[in-house]
Amino acid sequence: RDYLQVGFYTEVFFRERGVRFIAISNNIDSQNRDSTEFAPFLNIMAEWYARDTSRKIKTVLHAKGNSGKHLTNTALYGYRKSPDDKNLWLIDEEAAAIVRRIFQMTIDGKGPFQIAKALTNEKVMCPSLYISIRDGGRYTPASAAEPYTWGDATVKNILARPEYMGCTVNFRTHKNFYKDKKREKRSQEEWAVFDGTQEAIVDAETWRTAQKCRKVTRRKNSTGTPNPLTGLVYCADCGSRMYNHMGTLAWKYDSQKEEFVRLVREAAELQSAEAFKTQKSQLAQSQKRYMELDY
Repeated sequence: RDYLQVGFYTEVFFRERGVRFIAISNNIDSQNRDSTEFAPFLNIMAEWYARDTSRKIKTVLHAKGNSGKHLTNTALYGYRKSPDDKNLWLIDEEAAAIVRRIFQMTIDGKGPFQIAKALTNEKVMCPSLYISIRDGGRYTPASAAEPYTWGDATVKNILARPEYMGCTVNFRTHKNFYKDKKREKRSQEEWAVFDGTQEAIVDAETWRTAQKCRKVTRRKNSTGTPNPLTGLVYCADCGSRMYNHMGTLAWKYDSQKEEFVRLVREAAELQSAEAFKTQKSQLAQSQKRYMELDY
């Protein structure tokens, strides 16, 4: 379907290497020069046919996508296709329970890696293998060898899907040319979103809360647990998000309370002394300036 590549091989590459090229259906034999006169035109028509077919398929998919129907071949993890209507997704309760749990664990402060590790330890079947077995399809050897291995990328992909709120999202990616192998991502403004196309697994408030929690970095303290106020407390001066840090002083408070109190008092006194010194200097400068202006 690429007339430039075909022309290069038939006119240059094969000839230089002494290869005889025969196309039975087109009645072409490289040893008979008369039979190759129309070969370039046949190559151009073959590529035009592929281009025209791609354009027609693209038009059909755009019409289907703009009508609110799903463009994916398989239903998302947590859903299954209706036996009566392949464009309708029904909730798969077994997988939907895992999806709801992932969103709740995110709201509770767990990260994608922690969630994936917990599901792996509990031997929950990974989505790719689960969908393949449920739909009776073939699964990859990697999924078969490690059926309970969850990755943080899988958890992130589930959390980022608005479809779990009951909507359809089409045209996330596109190709600039029909020969391209790689698809490019579109911005969210270019997505086609249709609400209420299937029953929701999580409500809109839960989904949005999970997205907010994903943007917050939850650092563990010395006890191994993130502070519950992380992401909720902001600085009154600069407006930045504040984080809780617990280090050696927290340890000393548990083991050496008197030493901890003494260190805190010394730090407070030193800070107060420095603040008093700065304010005294500023007062002296202000008084000097006032005297200059008075005269």
